[in-house]
Amino acid sequence: MTRQRAPRCDGEASGAMEVEEAERIARQIINDFVANWTDTPTARHVERGGDHVFIFSVKPEPEIRAGRKIKMPLCLSEFQFNPLAEAMAIVLSNDRTQVDAVAMQQKSEKQVAQMMVIAPDIFGQAMWQARVIAGTLTNLPMMFQIGRFDIARGLVNSTLAMIEGKLRDGMGTIPNTRNPRITNFGLNLAIKTFIKGFEHDGSIPSQRKFARQLKVSEKAWRDFLQGEQKGRKHEDVLRGWFEQYLTITRGGDFLSRETPTGELIAQDNPN
Repeated sequence: MTRQRAPRCDGEASGAMEVEEAERIARQIINDFVANWTDTPTARHVERGGDHVFIFSVKPEPEIRAGRKIKMPLCLSEFQFNPLAEAMAIVLSNDRTQVDAVAMQQKSEKQVAQMMVIAPDIFGQAMWQARVIAGTLTNLPMMFQIGRFDIARGLVNSTLAMIEGKLRDGMGTIPNTRNPRITNFGLNLAIKTFIKGFEHDGSIPSQRKFARQLKVSEKAWRDFLQGEQKGRKHEDVLRGWFEQYLTITRGGDFLSRETPTGELIAQDNPN
């Protein structure tokens, strides 16, 4: 019997994960998830034909009229979800981006767990979407008949905007800032990038190079120095961090815990 391989994408490495291996990993991830699963009144797990199936009891979305929530009858709907195919797709997708097999499986485990957390909300929204889309599709033929394609487009666009709004709510709020925030994690990675040059000849990267490594603008880095570092010079700040990093990696004390990167640097060298 010929073994199947996962579909290839342009530029993908020749050693694509085989479909059978992806299914094995997906089943293992689901088995591990089930091992920590606890049934609730609205979510329970059953086994069918060797597969794990999750049954979610979902309430309909509340109806809002004139700013008031309308009291609707309590009518639960049940959705049966076998996550194997989606988990397998997650594994195959991550196989294309992760070189390390362990990292690939860990990332896949997190994605599958997150998928199971949001699944009830997604299924609940599907009922609301069915009602909203049905209303739009019912009105479109009349708009076509009278030649009001502008109104038809407006109906479709407003429907899609409503659905997109619901989906965005589930994603959480993302700050609408031009530059990413400078974090301890980012600083630590930047220090590791330039530490060899400093250790070799004492060289310190320019503000532009260091800011680029942090993925922020030069102004953002200067603002950081002015605020967090109380106006200290770029060269003085980096020289101090580099020296303290080398002190730790060579078995010195942990004085660098007092710096913005100290805690993260210390975690790399706990002993």
